[in-house]
Amino acid sequence: MAGKEDLHKPLQLKGVKKLFKKGLKEKKEALKGVSLQIERGEIFGLLGPNGAGKSTLVKIALGLIIPSEGEVLLNGHNPSKPQAKKGVGYLPEHFRPPSRLTPETFMAFAGEMGSLSDNPLSPTDALTLVGLERSAWSRQMRRLSKGMLQRVGLASVLVHRPSFIILDEPLSGLDPIGRHDVKELLMQFNAQGGTIFLNSHILADIGNLCHRVGILHQGSLLFVGKIEELLAKTGRAQLEEAFLAMVKGEKDA
Repeated sequence: MAGKEDLHKPLQLKGVKKLFKKGLKEKKEALKGVSLQIERGEIFGLLGPNGAGKSTLVKIALGLIIPSEGEVLLNGHNPSKPQAKKGVGYLPEHFRPPSRLTPETFMAFAGEMGSLSDNPLSPTDALTLVGLERSAWSRQMRRLSKGMLQRVGLASVLVHRPSFIILDEPLSGLDPIGRHDVKELLMQFNAQGGTIFLNSHILADIGNLCHRVGILHQGSLLFVGKIEELLAKTGRAQLEEAFLAMVKGEKDA
């Protein structure tokens, strides 16, 4: 049972394991006893190569799949409970909105979904917030670039004024200007008290955005801490070098 102090943490995983069946007898262990706590008000970045288990971890955190073992608390509650998702926003890696809707129509729909917020942003305010050019607001989304769609996805996350957002590759498909703008937006959200958990393979963006990082490899959490602690632990000067040292298991890491 969680203590009172735990109820203030946006996300906790304790000894989480996940097994997937591969055929009749074989099983794949996607997560191997992962324990992790996200602190309120921080930007946390989860790093890992393809197949490390990052997306599985996120889906378990949101209650989209059930762990084989261990405990998960989202806002102090089991993720399956409605109250756990209050104030939580999520953007999947592959955001696929209805192709024939316009961003403005889609945002009106997103703003009215459920009772996630008592005071959602207006569709125009949400689209303005993420910097989507006005000429794209009335264009069918099948005609938008991947970068534009990513901005629409972020708008759909922020429209309910969440306090905790979980983003899977939020900078994917964005050009350098777009990445800069989205990072500025995320830092502004954080400066206003918001908590961010993100997956990303763009290490340079993680390096100047996150307060702490975690490295997940083959289902195991190899490291959790500040980037300067990771550099000191591995004896490397750059985040990319330190990351590679950890996942390759080099001796001085």
